Amino acid sequence: MAAKVAIKYGIFTGKHVGKKFRRALVAHGYTPVDDISAADIIIGHSAGCFWLERTKPNQKLVLIDPPYWPGKTAKQRAKSRTNSHLHYRKNGFPLHYWIRRTWWGLYYAVIDVPRNRKIVRYADSFDLKQVIEGRSVVLIRNQNDDWLTSNLKDLAAINPAMKIVHIPGDHDDCWFNPKPYIKAINELT
Repeated sequence: MAAKVAIKYGIFTGKHVGKKFRRALVAHGYTPVDDISAADIIIGHSAGCFWLERTKPNQKLVLIDPPYWPGKTAKQRAKSRTNSHLHYRKNGFPLHYWIRRTWWGLYYAVIDVPRNRKIVRYADSFDLKQVIEGRSVVLIRNQNDDWLTSNLKDLAAINPAMKIVHIPGDHDDCWFNPKPYIKAINELT
């Protein structure tokens, strides 16, 4: 039986942005579901990890660039992220990709105002350590991420069984290049 996988999206993103990622999950034998309580594996991207504190202990977690950077406020990380959006053009991504990604970001900013407001209010008090403690977790950090610190020693000490995977790229790379992320998810099964 195929493992059921739920995705919790971060701020300014959602199902339209994750379409290619969900197709890759299906191609690798996973069954995407919307209800996280029915999932065997839950993928939290960025602020989507905020919804994982109350998941069942037997559910496996894949955390992609969760917001965790001791000593750096959410406001500082957001400013850094805004500046790094220019990377799409610097790294040779087609203009239509940048326009499409920006449009979907604006779309989700408008249609999910209550959810986005909740994310902004909760950002500085989110406790990633509580989410990972005693769980089956793969933590993925992109090389050029603005939200997750590169110093993960304290998180590894809390959950020594947690697998930490470093992937080249940017905070949102999973949405257009799912292959290395699917490989990391396969490590849980």
